[in-house]
Amino acid sequence: MPSIARGVALVDVLASATVILILAGMTLPVALTTRDRIEGRFAARYLAGRFHAARLEAVRRNAAVALEISASRDDPAFRLIADGNGDGVRAADIASGIDPPLEPAEALTDRFPGVRFEVPFSLPEPDGSGRIEAGSDPLRFGSTAFIAFSPLGSATSGTAYLTDRSGRVLAVRILGATGRVRVLTFERHVGRWTEE
Repeated sequence: MPSIARGVALVDVLASATVILILAGMTLPVALTTRDRIEGRFAARYLAGRFHAARLEAVRRNAAVALEISASRDDPAFRLIADGNGDGVRAADIASGIDPPLEPAEALTDRFPGVRFEVPFSLPEPDGSGRIEAGSDPLRFGSTAFIAFSPLGSATSGTAYLTDRSGRVLAVRILGATGRVRVLTFERHVGRWTEE
């Protein structure tokens, strides 16, 4: 009766390792892209949550509250600021200490390192009213860097555009009359926005 060889030959181990490395090499780029897309989605949802928090704080305080956002590449940060004298949140009042910050500034890149405020390529406005050119201002809330919320729950209308590491663009939009916040993703392959 023939004996059965015990153990594994070195050739078998090398062949198995080669197959595993090839499969890992094929799946790693997909996994990294998926991670980047999830990070972008989380960042947009987090920013939407900050809008909700500012709105609730305005209602709770019965005073205007603003979310100040800086899209600077060097310091992309945001913070909540309260109206201290009943005339709305104003840059001059912040500088003089009348409108106090309710928290220290928080950088989006601290929580989501691969996400930035940016419009990397030309794309249509989410409402279909025109086009946004590459490199234009990613914060579109009028002429200020404040998204103001009233004690009645209304807000400044506008949109913040975010880009993740994979190059996908997301929009966090707020409708002023109701303070409703929506998160949209631009599907570049079909050229349209979809709601998250």
